[in-house]
Amino acid sequence: MVSRSHLPPRDRNPLLTELKEPHDVLSQLSPEESVLLLGLLRKAKATHQKRLDGSVEDTLKVLPRLIRPAARKILFGK
Repeated sequence: MVSRSHLPPRDRNPLLTELKEPHDVLSQLSPEESVLLLGLLRKAKATHQKRLDGSVEDTLKVLPRLIRPAARKILFGK
């Protein structure tokens, strides 16, 4: 096991580096716990974004095909 004092501050607690708050709670995590939770957080964010994108696409599918590009441009600027 690596001592916390030998790691740069950002490597000791990557979850704290990412979230910034609540500092008092996140600073109590071990480096291993921090890495694990950061991985879970990133996976949850990616899953959430994928499902959100799918929901938007499903919503646009109810529009007539000719209107979809204009609706996409209005909603997303694409």
